[in-house]
Amino acid sequence: MNISDRLLKLRKEAGYTQSFVAKELGVAPQNYQGWEKGRRIPKKDSLEKLARVFNVSVGYLLGETDNKEEYELLETMKQLPSETQEQLLEAAEKVAENHGLTILVKGNERQLHEYKVLNQALAAGTGFGYTDEIEYDIVYWKNDINYDQAVWIKGDSMEPTYPNWDVALIIEQSCFDYEGQVCAVDDVENGKSYIKCVYTGEDGLILKSINTSLNEQGELKYPDIYLPFDSSPKVIGKVIGHFTPEQV
Repeated sequence: MNISDRLLKLRKEAGYTQSFVAKELGVAPQNYQGWEKGRRIPKKDSLEKLARVFNVSVGYLLGETDNKEEYELLETMKQLPSETQEQLLEAAEKVAENHGLTILVKGNERQLHEYKVLNQALAAGTGFGYTDEIEYDIVYWKNDINYDQAVWIKGDSMEPTYPNWDVALIIEQSCFDYEGQVCAVDDVENGKSYIKCVYTGEDGLILKSINTSLNEQGELKYPDIYLPFDSSPKVIGKVIGHFTPEQV
């Protein structure tokens, strides 16, 4: 479940209106509506406020966990004396070891690297239109990779390889290296952009999806997209990696 679906579900469960949630957050109603409709992703401070409004963790909002009680557990832990917190952590480590898991403890944290993500998603779907607003989100990942652009992936047409709302890392170049390479492509004529497998057709570019699931009519959910050369399609660059941001 992505963040927009989770926000909608939590709001309805709480019986809140969109206007009420927006007021609690101190944002314009249209901003919250954009988050709930999946047009934009809340920034870190807004995610933290949303978590408090709905009494869940940021990880639950992002779909990293399905445990709604995680937030209450963390809040309860914060109120305990430090000695008691350490005792509970030691007990949790023993339980984790019995299940073959590892808990990161103080002194053993992973180094996280900062990524500046353009807050305009590239579509892994039917196309995502441009916006005049240029904003960036700061996210973190354990690996340090050189890149020219980092963008949000929107849509499931490239799943399971490229999940919806992962961050895609792009190296800028004006052509693809081989047929079927995953690239960011600009449909200049229609003002849309995509992340797709790119092929050369007789008179244009052919964009193919990895997700080959069918709709109710037995047709491809995501049919090939054809961009004629005379419409001046532009290869933005090749996708060299992707990741789900770390919770910080």
